[in-house]
Amino acid sequence: MAKDASKAQQDDRVNLDDFGSKEPKIEPDDLEGDAAILTVARVERTEFEQDGTAKKAVKLYFEETGDKVMFLTSKTDVGAVVQNLGESVSKWPGKRVPVEVVIRKFRGNDHHKVVPIPADDWEEALTPKRGKGGKR
Repeated sequence: MAKDASKAQQDDRVNLDDFGSKEPKIEPDDLEGDAAILTVARVERTEFEQDGTAKKAVKLYFEETGDKVMFLTSKTDVGAVVQNLGESVSKWPGKRVPVEVVIRKFRGNDHHKVVPIPADDWEEALTPKRGKGGKR
């Protein structure tokens, strides 16, 4: 019986190593400034659990950031990418994604996070800027 109580006690404990992604995430310091344009190297669709609920996510890896991942969980962030690159994730590698540093609240705390810019701003962000005196 003591063995059963010990097992129940173990099952009741939270192991923090069971939570969160083990992969390093793209951090604001990985960018040169508050915004950048990154090239998709690969995409993975995944699921995770948050507060006891299964949720879907998209993991983006970029040529410029190596093994660091951008873990997209919000409909807004995923929607910005889908609106501009299409629904077929197999076509995303090689495409460019404009990103920016934002502050997001999570469980009452501010977090600096790298995310895709809003969907409607992609065209302008991806259009090459002309220098002074350039042809129009």
